[in-house]
Amino acid sequence: HSQLGNICKEGFGDYDKALEHYLISIEIFCQHISSIDRRLRNIYLSIAHILLLHGDQHHQLSIEYFLRILQIDQKSKKINEKY
Repeated sequence: HSQLGNICKEGFGDYDKALEHYLISIEIFCQHISSIDRRLRNIYLSIAHILLLHGDQHHQLSIEYFLRILQIDQKSKKINEKY
């Protein structure tokens, strides 16, 4: 679904359909991995970008996805500092 989201976003410019696929992808991933797993970073970034493109009413939600990205980055930094 994340690849379908990329195709809808980049190939067709269909942000609503892309968002739908990204959210399904997150739902599937989060059944098996943590919501702050590094593998979700790019999907969160794509969702935040689409939400920003949708206008002012979605800015707070996009900020929440950016905060998830920061959590992932902080987690990765802590892991790298151990080694």
